[in-house]
Parts: sequence; C-alpha cells; structure tokens
Amino acid sequence: MPVRFYLYPVPNKKGECPIRVSISIGSTRFMTGIGYNCATEA
Repeated sequence: MPVRFYLYPVPNKKGECPIRVSISIGSTRFMTGIGYNCATEA
C-alpha cells in the first residue's frame, strides 16, 4: 500500500500550495488533500 505526499502544482489565492496524498490499494488509487498548505519559494 504505497502512500505518497506531494504539493499540488496550482497555488491557492494566498499563493500557498495544498499538500495532497495519493494512496494505492491494489489497482485503485485514492487522491485527496490533507487540509494543510505550505508556502513555496519564489
């Protein structure tokens, strides 16, 4: 069951990128946001 965290490439109105998670179980992939954002360096 691989779990991967990554930054969504499209920033929100505040210029922060949402943190997303991808969970694979068998051949099914579940992707969702975890509710946290982080600032990116310009």
